Amino acid sequence: MKGGGRGVDSVTLRPFRNADAEALHPIFADPEAMRFWSTPPHASLEDTRAFVRATIAATSEGRGDDQVIVFEGRVIGKAGLWDNREIGFILAPEYWGRGLAREAVGLVIARARARGVTSIRADVDPRNSACLGLLRRMGFVQVGEAKAVMKVGDEWVDSVYLEIVLA
Repeated sequence: MKGGGRGVDSVTLRPFRNADAEALHPIFADPEAMRFWSTPPHASLEDTRAFVRATIAATSEGRGDDQVIVFEGRVIGKAGLWDNREIGFILAPEYWGRGLAREAVGLVIARARARGVTSIRADVDPRNSACLGLLRRMGFVQVGEAKAVMKVGDEWVDSVYLEIVLA
């Protein structure tokens, strides 16, 4: 699936492959990239392999629609829907600030709309201002918030809930 019309700078999404674990591991092991993720950074390549296997299984069983993000022939992150309604995305930090996350989120929204999904929700750490800003620019609106929702490592984190209606 082609990106947002930026020519050579466009991202594409494609299904996960087991071999993607090697390319994704530096992202999932990076404390900066994982700062606002729902798990601590991956301690080993096997952690990332397990994540990739679980993602492939969830997608093949119809429980999600996660894809890897490809830019200039390289896997630079992942974007998609968990449980077919909740968006999640992560990019390697060296690609931040270039509009690539916006392109990937746009592709996720387009895929969801084409599959008949009527709304997408997001659960975002309120300290993640970049993610909140991106989602709001894409049309997501805040529908709630909660304190100390989950423990990630040794830290309790809050949530801001957003939603976009597609239908």
